[in-house]
Amino acid sequence: MKKITQISCVLQCATVNDLYDLSLKSAQSKEKKVFIYEKSDLSKIIGSEKAEELRKLFLKNEIKIKQITNVPIIPSFSRNVEFVNNCMFFRDLPKETFNIDNEILIFDDIVAVYNIEPKLKLTIIKDKSFAENQKQLFTNLWEQGQTPKLGFEYKPNHSFYNSINFAIQKKHIIVYPDKDALGMASGNTLLVLDYEEKLRRQSEDLKSYFNGPSPHLPLELLNGMDFL
Repeated sequence: MKKITQISCVLQCATVNDLYDLSLKSAQSKEKKVFIYEKSDLSKIIGSEKAEELRKLFLKNEIKIKQITNVPIIPSFSRNVEFVNNCMFFRDLPKETFNIDNEILIFDDIVAVYNIEPKLKLTIIKDKSFAENQKQLFTNLWEQGQTPKLGFEYKPNHSFYNSINFAIQKKHIIVYPDKDALGMASGNTLLVLDYEEKLRRQSEDLKSYFNGPSPHLPLELLNGMDFL
């Protein structure tokens, strides 16, 4: 029997330019999707000007970035409002569910792990199967995450956000059709003052849906599906 060779991946000392080059590659992702476990602000690592240049490139290339963090409140991090609204997606996970010790960047067939404290260290794994596995893990964790509070105005303009605004009992509600709705109203996510609930009402169309009974308030939190 052939002996199995063990592969050991260790974080190696790196430079700011190494991290910038990695981020530049992610901004040119062929799949146009980037997944990141975020721990620190990129601007504090490579500088605000270089970070904003990268964000312009993400926007130009229409790259979608899903970010999971342990931080329940995300402060403002970019002057590029169009980038934030068009490219960024946010989820918060408690450390008890998944503790983010190192930042992890996943795109195409690349999984990069890095940390900036006490020194900048980085390792890059280029393997399609491993990257796909890590994307699956990220998606499962994403579905358990909550929408964090944001320290800035966020008006997402994502192609799969086909939102409808209305009010029930003077409370503002936004409806995001779920991917299983298939253009109908059989599955929707309602956001109500930081609360949301998946409603399952079989309706022929949105008009029939809205003629149904109003949901009880406050609604419970549940938002884990993509709307692609």
